[in-house]
Amino acid sequence: MKRTLFITIALFCISQIGSTQETQTLFEYLYSMEETPVIKIDTDVKKLIRGKHKEEYQPSVITFRLPNGDIEEWPSKLRSRGNIRKEVCYFPPLKLNFKEKQLEENGFDSLDILKLVVQCNKNKKTCKYTRKERLAYHLYEQIDTLHFQTRTIEIELYNNGVLYDELIGFLVETEKHYASRTNCKVAETGTIRSSALLRNHFLKMGFFQYMIGNPDYAIPNKHNVEILQTPDKKFVAVPYDFDYSGLVDTDYSIPHESLPIKSVKDRIFMHKNVSKNEAMATAEYFSSMKDEFYSVIDHADYLIEEDRKDVKSFLNNFFKLLESDKRIEKEFVK
Repeated sequence: MKRTLFITIALFCISQIGSTQETQTLFEYLYSMEETPVIKIDTDVKKLIRGKHKEEYQPSVITFRLPNGDIEEWPSKLRSRGNIRKEVCYFPPLKLNFKEKQLEENGFDSLDILKLVVQCNKNKKTCKYTRKERLAYHLYEQIDTLHFQTRTIEIELYNNGVLYDELIGFLVETEKHYASRTNCKVAETGTIRSSALLRNHFLKMGFFQYMIGNPDYAIPNKHNVEILQTPDKKFVAVPYDFDYSGLVDTDYSIPHESLPIKSVKDRIFMHKNVSKNEAMATAEYFSSMKDEFYSVIDHADYLIEEDRKDVKSFLNNFFKLLESDKRIEKEFVK
């Protein structure tokens, strides 16, 4: 039996919700599934593709299996989201939304707003981008408890009742759901400098971005990072969107012209004012995590063997660098 869902809703910019909720959210239900969830989406696909730059909601029908085993079709709506991918991809990332009343009547918490990353194009070779980007989220989970949860899914996309395509993708936890789960605040306004961030988290995040070859983020304007305030009033940066990283290596990922690199496969450390002691200690930590990272890669059932070889080959250069104190100092002490 296949399960399905669909949701849309405007992105919540800031959330602080207590972690006392008892009702399971739809995201939690999908995230906890043993088998890969299958989502059936029925909408006007051609209208979605034509109008993806407008980000306007349109009707859809989602069919999926409830926790009690019932199969239901729920009316919903969806729209495109994202920035670059709307320009370069045929299938844009999506924002999905059910009616809150419908969720509550079926035993779910009403907070569920789902964000969906879909494979870029019809060409099946682009599936590897989606698989490896999901892996980047998975790897970050190993180094920081403050991370966005993701869940691999399969998608049956219907155009007004007729099967249009079968796609792969993954769900990314929304900011509001994240705030509820971690009891953190998501900072909406103001500029946060790197110096204001909890230092250990900041260093690990920066080394991680270097490890996967991702120069496409910035702390001050919150580009591809969320700035969170923890319950003890500390600020941390949580990264997301890794499609411009060398680990994923999409055919559209090109470093910004201001950077002294020609390819995302060429790593660059994006932070200054890191001391030698900090660099050495963080490098030692990442060296100690090598086996754990590789274990994650080996046991990620959404990867194919070609993905594993590509990712390990790319990461090997990073871990080789960490064997040399001189290279660590050259790359990270700025």
